[in-house]
Amino acid sequence: MATAAKKEKPRKAAQGANRKKIPVSERLRHPHIMTEMLRISLGQSAGAQRDFLKVLEGLACGIREMLDAEGWIYSVPIDHAKTWKDFAGKPICFVDGGVASAQGLGAEPIGVRVGSYTVIPGDTSEKRETFRMEKQLVAELFDSSSPDGVYEDLYEDTSKLRDAVRISLELAAGVSSLKQEPKPQFLFLHGALINPVSAYGDESFPAFSKKGLELLLPDDHKGREGRDAKFVTVCLELLNQLKHTKANIASVVERASGSQLVSMTLLDELQRTDSSPGPQAIKETKNKIRDFRISDSVLFHAILGEGEYLKPTEVDRNVDSKRPNYSRHIIAKYPYPKVTYVGVGEFSQPIRVEFFDGPEPPAGYAECIRLLIHSSRLMPNYAFPAGLDIVDKFAKVPAWMNRPIHSSMSVQLIQQALETGNTRTIDAAKRMVCGTRRDWLFRPTHNG
Repeated sequence: MATAAKKEKPRKAAQGANRKKIPVSERLRHPHIMTEMLRISLGQSAGAQRDFLKVLEGLACGIREMLDAEGWIYSVPIDHAKTWKDFAGKPICFVDGGVASAQGLGAEPIGVRVGSYTVIPGDTSEKRETFRMEKQLVAELFDSSSPDGVYEDLYEDTSKLRDAVRISLELAAGVSSLKQEPKPQFLFLHGALINPVSAYGDESFPAFSKKGLELLLPDDHKGREGRDAKFVTVCLELLNQLKHTKANIASVVERASGSQLVSMTLLDELQRTDSSPGPQAIKETKNKIRDFRISDSVLFHAILGEGEYLKPTEVDRNVDSKRPNYSRHIIAKYPYPKVTYVGVGEFSQPIRVEFFDGPEPPAGYAECIRLLIHSSRLMPNYAFPAGLDIVDKFAKVPAWMNRPIHSSMSVQLIQQALETGNTRTIDAAKRMVCGTRRDWLFRPTHNG
């Protein structure tokens, strides 16, 4: 075993010895996780369904043994009284956004707003909690007749325009929230910290308009043009601004996905350790994970106990093979997130937590995760930090807003497109409004 791993043992899962350890087999048969595993296995053959639990249990036990040998599983003691006493007086900020979209306008972001919720544990004054709307946007994606659009041009896939706006606004809100007084010592975002951006990096993806840049960037960056004003570059700038602050920053993802990126990356790293059973055994393990479509969330639910978390692992979300030539050199500068899975409760699905690459946050991974675990345990039926749940409800765009926003924006969008006289712009606007080609606006014209 590597010497470095030996030194980490005081922080290992052995710290949780005061809690009863639940066997993998028992954890896998609890109703909370059976639903997710059945969903995955139902898409497989009858033989695969029959063997699913057996294979998963075998993989979980084998991988857990390797991780334990290397000291790559750590544990946080569950102690609410001590935890909240330790964090007393430290401002903690949670940031999340809400998107208003109306049926008939496809996936266009009619309205986006991102809020922050800051709480100071132990403070009993009126300053204990602060709610702020950090960023708000209600506008067209593109407006050729005025400077009010978010982008300089339209784009065929409006869902990508929406996603780029949402991602950028949430990062910008994170930057903005760190300028509060008192300045947050901990900042937690909802969703992936570093997103795959290659799909937005081709030359035809429009640049942000002057209005878009004013909303997203500080004053000394608002004069950008051309390539420097495009999403891939602007997003990188916002990530760097967050990364180079002195706050403890992490993001949280609670929803399960089919991704196997973390497990595959961890196995590649384990193959290079003294605990590896050899390249062939690692290869067979990876093949079983692929063949049985075992996701990271399901695998690590089987591996991790209450209060345990994996060594944060650096993953590549923007692989070189997918980068378009136009923005390849920019995407190459994107940070690699360090990802861990965290066991919040005995049977609840683990949450995914992401940090920036490089050195640990100022307080360390363990303190950030301890705070997230105890915050999540305030919600007994849902493994998710209570602060993010609060800000999600604060920032969410109410359903009653969607209809008037839809009507107003539809009329404005078509009117502005017609004023351009550009047939491509008019057709794109019609598609955005109708959402389908089976509409009266697309009926063929008759000559004579």
